[in-house]
Amino acid sequence: MEPKIVEMQAIQLVGVVHQGKPDQLNYSEIWSNEYMPHDEEIKPFSTDQAYYGAWFGTSDPETPEYLAGMAVSGLDEPDESLHKRTIPAGTFAVFPCSMSTIAATYAEIFQTWLPASGYQYDCGSSDYEFYPAGSEAGKTEAFIYIPISPKM
Repeated sequence: MEPKIVEMQAIQLVGVVHQGKPDQLNYSEIWSNEYMPHDEEIKPFSTDQAYYGAWFGTSDPETPEYLAGMAVSGLDEPDESLHKRTIPAGTFAVFPCSMSTIAATYAEIFQTWLPASGYQYDCGSSDYEFYPAGSEAGKTEAFIYIPISPKM
């Protein structure tokens, strides 16, 4: 598994947020029942018509925040049930996968690739999943972006 290493600009996301352990969240519920009712409100401001599932640190490292949403520009005052978060600019390792193999890909990244690479996880940023416009569950490629910096 060799990722593509890319430099990314900051990305502003708007969507719904849940705090919890990654293996205990019901992603289908979050996307279908919580995010999708807001899709038509957010979509006109989308910068790329893609969807994002992003992780943000909290005061409890065991229960980060997961944001299901879109990258936006110009949506200054979203609905009160929506949240804005920014993924800082930085260097990312990009791993292709399918929606059905996201969990296995994350495991491979953190258990095998990252420890053996010349990089470390950049805790000042956020990892995220990128679902290109037109993605269908299990059929279209998705991408996992991991923030990295050189190992010291």
